[in-house]
Amino acid sequence: VVYESEWMPGKDLPYVMDEMNANRLYPCVLDGQVIGIAIQYKISFCPFPQNMEFFETKWGMSDLAYSEFKNLFESNGFVEHYHSTFQDLSDSVVHQATWLLSSQ
Repeated sequence: VVYESEWMPGKDLPYVMDEMNANRLYPCVLDGQVIGIAIQYKISFCPFPQNMEFFETKWGMSDLAYSEFKNLFESNGFVEHYHSTFQDLSDSVVHQATWLLSSQ
């Protein structure tokens, strides 16, 4: 890990990810939690691994969305690198995950 963000709202994640991606860093760890009434995320970034062709990161997913993205990405050769969950205010499980596609 070469950079770790502060806790932030989901709407800010794309901006941070774009900046880090421009510096060849990808979100290797993505965690979420509820702080008060707000869902917040914290991201750790790592250098692109050698032979990595692409990555996909999703956050705020329901159980169904996570399952569908997992099946889609893995059927296209991606490997799940990181997955975390937390419970929102309605006690629903919320998923975050990063998948990597390598040329190996």
